[in-house]
Amino acid sequence: NGYYINGFDVTNIRNFLSFANLPFDAIAETQVKTGGYGAEFGRSLGGVVSIVTKRGTNAWQSGVSTYWRPSWGNAPGRDVASRDPQRIGTANDKFVYRSDNVGTRFSYNLWSGGPLVEDKLFAFGLVQGRDDSDDLYGNTKSERRERDTPNGMVKLDWNITDAHVAEVTGIFNKARQTTDYYDNPAGALNTGQHGSFVNRTTLESGGKVFIGKYTGYL
Repeated sequence: NGYYINGFDVTNIRNFLSFANLPFDAIAETQVKTGGYGAEFGRSLGGVVSIVTKRGTNAWQSGVSTYWRPSWGNAPGRDVASRDPQRIGTANDKFVYRSDNVGTRFSYNLWSGGPLVEDKLFAFGLVQGRDDSDDLYGNTKSERRERDTPNGMVKLDWNITDAHVAEVTGIFNKARQTTDYYDNPAGALNTGQHGSFVNRTTLESGGKVFIGKYTGYL
């Protein structure tokens, strides 16, 4: 598959997924192409997802939005029973235990866009804060994952002339996840509670993406 933002290829060539994420409120248009697409979407044998971001206009506009997905709004996961005869009928009879997993998603966006120079130079910017968490429980171990790294985007459009346009897009999508690991108390299985703290790890991903684009007609 291929993934594009404002005409720039952001496909991760290792797993063929997008490596650049955008807050939903920064997206103006999304196209999904499954075949017959032009040469500008090369190096793709599957589908293409092309995103065009929002941009400033001659009228200043601003907005705020909040999204909340509480843990009680999620359907519980399904456990998978073990087929091991020694485990069937015991407290450790789950091959996969996830019915007590819970997760919360909370994000808030602040955006604004308008003219820096009327009819010539426009700007759009968005900042997203978030506070996500997951509690994952296994048969003998559990984890708590937290993510609170802000994301954002800035877009500049310059109408040099009617036939020449330049644009610059900056995306910040760095993510930092902190995971706490726990061991269940001895003999306590499938409790849905965190046991003794073991250690903590931090995983960082994403980064900064800068896209420059010029379109001209002679």
